Amino acid sequence: MSKKKKKRTQRPAPKAAPITPRSVASSEFAAKLPVDNPGAGAILDKRMTELMRQPDSNQRLARHRELVRDYNLALIDKGLACSRSQLKSMDTIDMTAVATHSTDPSAIPESDAFNDPDYVDYVDNIDNMFLRAIPCISSGVLRINTTRYIRFEMKSVDVPGKTFSVWVQDYTNFSGLWSPGVSGTVTASFQADNRSVSLSVPGDDAMTFGRMYRLLDYKKDLHWTDRDIEIWKSFQLKYTDDCEKAVASRNTNGIQELARIFLRYMALLNYYLERNKPKAIRQPVKKKQAPAATEKTEQPEVQTAQPPKRLVRQVGMALVTTVKPPKAPTEDSVRHYKTPVWKARGGIRRLKSGKLVPFKESIRHRKALLNQNSEIPQSVIRVINNTPKEKENDG
Repeated sequence: MSKKKKKRTQRPAPKAAPITPRSVASSEFAAKLPVDNPGAGAILDKRMTELMRQPDSNQRLARHRELVRDYNLALIDKGLACSRSQLKSMDTIDMTAVATHSTDPSAIPESDAFNDPDYVDYVDNIDNMFLRAIPCISSGVLRINTTRYIRFEMKSVDVPGKTFSVWVQDYTNFSGLWSPGVSGTVTASFQADNRSVSLSVPGDDAMTFGRMYRLLDYKKDLHWTDRDIEIWKSFQLKYTDDCEKAVASRNTNGIQELARIFLRYMALLNYYLERNKPKAIRQPVKKKQAPAATEKTEQPEVQTAQPPKRLVRQVGMALVTTVKPPKAPTEDSVRHYKTPVWKARGGIRRLKSGKLVPFKESIRHRKALLNQNSEIPQSVIRVINNTPKEKENDG
């Protein structure tokens, strides 16, 4: 009598560790920030030294690069992350114009805009930093460097409690490889004195690198060999775990640091929106040439102007692509936060059998805003440096 084949058990998804809330002073919105992952270079050098001691180090290093690429592509294919082209198709707040030119196009850049005396005075004397930190659009992408993006999606806003929740996800081009980063829903709770904000992340929604790089099944989803898995665990996972321990020693984590950067840029953008009225630049509509004269002259066809899909508006120092012209948030506007178009992000569902089933993201629209062609008109807000210059002294 033949033995029954043992049913393969599905590996459970790794659980996220509890995360301690991170306190951020509002003055940090107008100050120089330290590097986002201090010590990562030294940790990488240590792991590289260990790898190069092995006899087949060059082959292992080349294969590791391929494994990182394959893993990231698998995350995108399963709807757990976005490609760069997908990010570019979303509503975008491009703040690269405020960045000081950096040698690394994927790093968190420095910027003199945050140290501008007018902006520092604005932050020091603002009466409601809570509203100034809320994004002017409910979902989209914040671009802060040539190849550094933060995808975001507003989840909730509590005006009386001065609290809002936003989901953020980091993206970068690391060593020539498109790389999704940490993600999670961050709740920003502003204190009564308006001088500090607490950033908290629910453990079950925190997708750290350590959790993300253990999320997929190496054999079933990626078809890796035992040698591939050994290279991945001995180099990538060890490096990732060491980096996260280093950040945790500073009582923070990558998701909270990402939210800290996000709020910093949102406050600067709202500062520009308050001081600059977006001005639309419309291209002239080209008229069709009249048909050549014939024996029977027909009346030219009357054309109705269609609303432009994109409008270009200038307002400060960014390039913002949005469905509607953005405005600085007010208590009334955030109370009626409505999303005209949004992407329901992908994820993983656990069935009753215990099996994990990934599902891809989907695009959803509010039907009331669709035009006759079932398309949503978009606006492009071009933010440039139009700060008034000081008048020259002729005396």
